[in-house]
Formats: sequence, structure tokens, C-alpha cells
Amino acid sequence: MASYHRLELMMFYGSPGAGKTTAAMEIARANPDAMFHYLEADRRLDPVFEWWKDWQGDNVMRYPAFEYDDMIKSCATVRENLRTVIDPWNHWVVVDTIGHCYREIQNTFSLKTYHVTMEELKERRMVKPEKGATFDNLHGWEWAIVKRIFYNEFVWPLVRYSSNNVILIAHARSLGERFSPQSPAEYTERFDRIKQVPDVHKDVIRYLDTVLYFSNIDANFAFQTMKETGRRNWMNEPTPFADFWQTYQSSVLSA
Repeated sequence: MASYHRLELMMFYGSPGAGKTTAAMEIARANPDAMFHYLEADRRLDPVFEWWKDWQGDNVMRYPAFEYDDMIKSCATVRENLRTVIDPWNHWVVVDTIGHCYREIQNTFSLKTYHVTMEELKERRMVKPEKGATFDNLHGWEWAIVKRIFYNEFVWPLVRYSSNNVILIAHARSLGERFSPQSPAEYTERFDRIKQVPDVHKDVIRYLDTVLYFSNIDANFAFQTMKETGRRNWMNEPTPFADFWQTYQSSVLSA
């Protein structure tokens, strides 16, 4: 019987400096035979490698994703690379950050359609509301186009179409500042308790198995479980870590 490989479909979210990117790279460092496809979307990865003297990301392939065209091109390149490997479960896709990608898609749509950024469009309509506009002074058809591009051309190709592992990194935003007034079922009382949700479209976590919230407590990194669909230990309180992957395996994967 073939061995079973559970794919890791994860989100790391939290405030800047909470250890999200460091944690993702600690997984890469601990798994030198795996390949990590890292989409640089709103930060350069170089400073993170300063955490280690014995490892500089030899198994990390970096792809530019700061602008829309680069995002889509890099996404296609990653997909093509994954199609040609015989062990996709030994490959990880890391997007840092997924919220930046979502905003870049919004801005690209708005600039092409109205020649202003999405924020400028929202501000314009706050001053002069348009008939039929709903959430954030945008029309339903406008949100539908943005959402279709975001999921069909970016999220789903990286998360659903190949048997690879995924880590989506996101910043946190206040519970009351969502992109939509509707809350998906995945926003449980755990999110209400910390009053922080991922800074990205609300439905992203629906397609992930694990969501971890990262925090920095007295200069110590910590994580806790916000969503888990498998049979694993839930970290109900902030769990400090020095080496994320080592702590995660011993505390969460020991179920």
C-alpha cells in the first residue's frame, strides 16, 4: 500500500513581526529535501535568512509577485513546475503576503476600468455615492470580477489544482474591518476572542485546513490554532516557539 501524505494547506496570520515568515522558513530549513516556491509579494526574503548561520535557503525558489503581471506570471511558472514533478507533495508554495496580492488585483481592476486605484475609487464614491452600489460603495458586479480573478487566476491554481503543500501568509486586521459584511462559517468564536482576522478576502480560509494566529509576546514568538480540519491537537492558547517546526510537530502533530 502506498504511503499516505497529508498535504499541509495552511495560513499563518498576525501582526508584522510576529514570526510568520520566519516560521515558514523554519519548515524549509527542517526539510532540505523538499522544494519551497516562495512568492515575494510585499517583502524581500533576504533579511529573514539572517536568523540562521548554517542555512541560506538553498531549497527555496523565489518568484516576484509585487505587481499584478508578475503575480500572474509567477503563479503560472509555479504551476508549470509542479506539473512536471513526480512528488508534488514534497513541494511547498508560500505566498507572502496573500493580502497584498488581493489588493493588487483590486487596484489593477480599478485602474484598468476607472483609471484610479481602488482606494481612490472608494473615496470618490463616498463623496458622490452611486445608485446601486452596496458594500464599500462598490457594485456587486465589480466585486464579482475582482473575486473571480483572485480565486480563478491566483488562489485556486496554487491551492487546489496540484497536490502540493501551501502556506498563505497574511497580516491581521481588526475584526470589524472585513472585506464583506457576511462572515463565513470559518470565522468562529476563536476569531471573536482575539478580535483579529486575516487581512484578505473572507473566503480564503474556506479552502485551507489549518489557520494559525501568530503573536509576539514579550519578544517571544507564539502561535495558536484558529481552524483545524484534521485530527490534531488544538493550541487554544498562545504557544511560544523558538523553532516553529519542531514545536509544531511535538505539540500539534502528536495527536
